[in-house]
Amino acid sequence: MRRTTRTVEAPNRRLCIEVLQIEGFAGGEIDVELAEYVIENAPSLKKIVIDFRRIKPNVFRKYENVMAKVGEADIVDNDRMAIAREGVGLLKAKLSAGVELIVR
Repeated sequence: MRRTTRTVEAPNRRLCIEVLQIEGFAGGEIDVELAEYVIENAPSLKKIVIDFRRIKPNVFRKYENVMAKVGEADIVDNDRMAIAREGVGLLKAKLSAGVELIVR
């Protein structure tokens, strides 16, 4: 049996978002991917608000497992904030001119 594949392109979809607010931003892969998706697909984006104040402790379980393997027991709060700030740094590089970034 001969198998054929066909690529179907979705219509150009754009998000109509002016403000993206992420509470509990931990700088993890999923946080950064979500923000990058919005940055790339929302031409009307004017502001991104990143709020570290509600980071859930279990978000860092993956990182704590990695740290345990290299001999460190767990990630302290300073390390958690460093990871979150690193994620913000990745986003800054992707922002177009005119998009305001607010970090709380």
